[in-house]
Amino acid sequence: MFLFGILLLPPRAGIIATLARGHSFNKIMQLKIVKHQILYKDNRFHAAFPSIIKLDNGELLLAFRRARDCNWLLKGDGEFDPLASMDHLDSRSHICLINFNENLEEIGGPRIYPIDPEVADQDPSLLNIGDSKVLLAGFSWYPLPGYIQKKLNSNKVAKKVADSTGCAYRFWGAYCGFSDDDGKTWQSHHEYLLKNNVSNENTRTRKVAGATRGQAIQVKDELLLANYEGDGSCCLWSSSDFGFNWIKKSVIAKDSNNHVIFQEPSLYRCPSGKLVAFMRTSGASLRMASAQSFDNGNSWEYFQLHDIKGQPFHAIPINNDYMMLSYGFRESPFGVRCKLIDAECEFIDSTQELIIRDDSPCADCGYPWTVKLTEDRFLVTYYIPDKSGFRYIDGTVLALEK
Repeated sequence: MFLFGILLLPPRAGIIATLARGHSFNKIMQLKIVKHQILYKDNRFHAAFPSIIKLDNGELLLAFRRARDCNWLLKGDGEFDPLASMDHLDSRSHICLINFNENLEEIGGPRIYPIDPEVADQDPSLLNIGDSKVLLAGFSWYPLPGYIQKKLNSNKVAKKVADSTGCAYRFWGAYCGFSDDDGKTWQSHHEYLLKNNVSNENTRTRKVAGATRGQAIQVKDELLLANYEGDGSCCLWSSSDFGFNWIKKSVIAKDSNNHVIFQEPSLYRCPSGKLVAFMRTSGASLRMASAQSFDNGNSWEYFQLHDIKGQPFHAIPINNDYMMLSYGFRESPFGVRCKLIDAECEFIDSTQELIIRDDSPCADCGYPWTVKLTEDRFLVTYYIPDKSGFRYIDGTVLALEK
């Protein structure tokens, strides 16, 4: 039946269909789950927060945050529950890279993105710029011994981490790296958005510029990257030299009442040229926020809250009529979900939701990132724990049907 212009189908595993009201489409599009496939798993490592792109040479490049997982040392300890642990800080965390062919067969094995010897890296975001050029954005933590942390004025979370682990962390800043050979080698691999150290409230110095996690986009010769900052806002950064230098272009969203905190913004460009930022929130019952710009990010309409709940979001165009929005789901049943939405994002709440996974044994899962394999097939990557608590990178192939 039809209700408010939406095509409602009876529940059916693995299928989603959508029709946006006020929009005319030649055909109704459906997504069907084809298969799940493990992309990386090693019980010595905590693997999470993947990003994936298709390279100019046809291969896929997967990046994710990898860190030690010492839980294997406690195997058989009945008092320890690895599913209850959600520690995303580690002094040796780094970015791991793996190439795959079109059949999702691994090429060459895992390798480590060049490190900054002072800091631990987090949450990569990849962008294929073209002509074999690749951008990798991320952010870093500066590990501190507990006795140093106690000398610094810091927040309650950092103190709790220091008291429980003996190591504390200060946020160090967002950075970018560049490759001109499809990610084989990396030049200037930790170019911080703010290159110079700046004084903080304690007169100690560190890199700053908020954190990055989400899709960057390219508009002609301009790269646009969104970040989220300590004051609860999301901002837009611009680079005209392929990511070497950045300037803050605008504020995407900030709640003047400080009720809603915006995090992990991901950018999407509509066929009309309109920009949309999809943002995770705190203080809004986990509801997604979006903001739109009609002037290439110079200014933004006031943010909107949606019925979608997720942590966080990634958008990819399907065709001129549709885009796909994927997101983690951290309420029971835990897992990963997605929606087909009209390409101009006018009817975000008026579509059905596809449950890609709902079998995660705990809430520490999600962070999907989607890549187009062919005209009608897509790979959604994400992280998920097994029943033993080991976090790994998994993928789901979706097929588009008309």
